[in-house]
Amino acid sequence: MIATDSNGREAGSDPVVFDVNRDQSAGTLAVNAALGGTASADDYTVSASGGSHTSGVVTFNDGAATVTITLTPVDDSENESDETVTLTLAAGSGYVVGSPSEASGTITDDDPPPPPHPTLSIADVTQAEGDAINTLTLTVTRSHTVTEPVSVSWATSDGSATAGTDYTASSGTITFATGQATATIVITVLGDTDVESNETFTLNLFSPSGATISDGSATVSLTNDDITVPPQAGTVFAVLTDNEATCDGSLKYMAYFINLGNKPAHITATLELPEELQTNSELQVGLTVAPDDFESWTWTVDIGTNAAQTVIAGLEVEAPGFELHAERWEPTVLTSCEPPGR
Repeated sequence: MIATDSNGREAGSDPVVFDVNRDQSAGTLAVNAALGGTASADDYTVSASGGSHTSGVVTFNDGAATVTITLTPVDDSENESDETVTLTLAAGSGYVVGSPSEASGTITDDDPPPPPHPTLSIADVTQAEGDAINTLTLTVTRSHTVTEPVSVSWATSDGSATAGTDYTASSGTITFATGQATATIVITVLGDTDVESNETFTLNLFSPSGATISDGSATVSLTNDDITVPPQAGTVFAVLTDNEATCDGSLKYMAYFINLGNKPAHITATLELPEELQTNSELQVGLTVAPDDFESWTWTVDIGTNAAQTVIAGLEVEAPGFELHAERWEPTVLTSCEPPGR
């Protein structure tokens, strides 16, 4: 027995062919001949010439010295390894098995391998916690699309942020539709007005189906957006008094600064005058007022010896660290006096 064509292929249904020979052709003869190998009966069809092959028996026709067994591969779409097929003769009645008693062939697969499973990853998120309940969104990305369904489970896990206080613990399953590249997960953030450190928790992916996980842990950072307001050291009162006009062409303004706080107040005070008068005197002063005490300051402004005009004055005060009550004084002052010699 020989394999006259040992190389079969699914492509084009290229067959594997065995010839079973006998040394005389008279009469019919049934010979035990079993098919085996890694290929199954579903991988090929069997036909014979010069006789038949049925149920593991080759039958020679009367006058035939050779029975040709043709195994035609089934061209399917399943990606699989190359497979072997063997035909083995066994002893029986009316004949003696010669050598070789076995022949084999190979069926080569022609189907491409399936695409690799997609990978899943989830990105980190940083967001201000806010002052009230709000949400944040995480994105899960699939590396490429496939026709098979893809899903993955997820759940949150505490870090320095605590479920029930800083965010709402959540879990679930994402399912990707065909062609869908990304999916989102929405988490509830429990914003507040407390001044605190930045906090984190994690969201983890697990139990994927139809995919593998390349990056399955996202860090969610909740940044503090509340401001610490420093305590006030106390209150400073600032008052600009009425002015005193003199006939030598000057105006005098006096301001009082009262410190009702618990530490010294470093005060900057600026007398505001019309632009044409701002260059003829020192209009800004800095002074320190002790706790539970007061200081005063007088500005003398030259307005000319023959002045008879309207002057509008104002007071601007800074007292860092103190609550400030500055009475912005804007009196309309009519200065009029007789010049000397009249």
